[in-house]
Amino acid sequence: MKKFIVLIALLLPLSVMAAEPLTSTIADKYDQTEGVTVVNLEGAMLQAMIASQADSIEDAAEAAKYLNAIRVITCEKKSISSKIRKDVEKLIKKAKLQPFVDMPEEGVKIYTQGEDGTIAAIIVYVVDDGDVTLVEISGNFSSEMINDIININIA
Repeated sequence: MKKFIVLIALLLPLSVMAAEPLTSTIADKYDQTEGVTVVNLEGAMLQAMIASQADSIEDAAEAAKYLNAIRVITCEKKSISSKIRKDVEKLIKKAKLQPFVDMPEEGVKIYTQGEDGTIAAIIVYVVDDGDVTLVEISGNFSSEMINDIININIA
C-alpha cells in the first residue's frame, strides 16, 4: 500500500502539468508587457459563447463537449514580436507539435498535439508583417473533425 501511495504522489504532479496549456509559459512571460494582449476563454465562458451562436441547445452541448479552453496571444510591437517568435519556435520543438497546415503566403502555420487520432491541442501561429498571433485551442478533437472545420472555412 505504501508503494501505491508513493507512486500516486509521484505521478500527481505529472498529471497536473499535462493539464496546463501549452502556451502558459509564453502567456506568463509577456502578459504584463505593453503591446502584448493575452486573452483566456475557459469553461463557462466558452459554453455561453457557443450557446449564443448555436442553432439549438443540443448543438451547443455537442460543440462544448469537445472544447476546453482557448487562449489568444497577440503582439503588434516588432521588438517584442521577434522574442515571442523565438519562444514559439522553442515551444514547437519542446512540445513536439506536429505540423498540420502550412500556408506560407499568409504566414499561417497550424500545429497539433495528440496521439492515436485524438488531438488535445491545436496551435495556430500567424506572423504578419512583424505582428504575431498565437492561438491555442485545447479540447478533445479528432483529425477528421479538424479537417471538416478547415474545409468548411476554406471553401
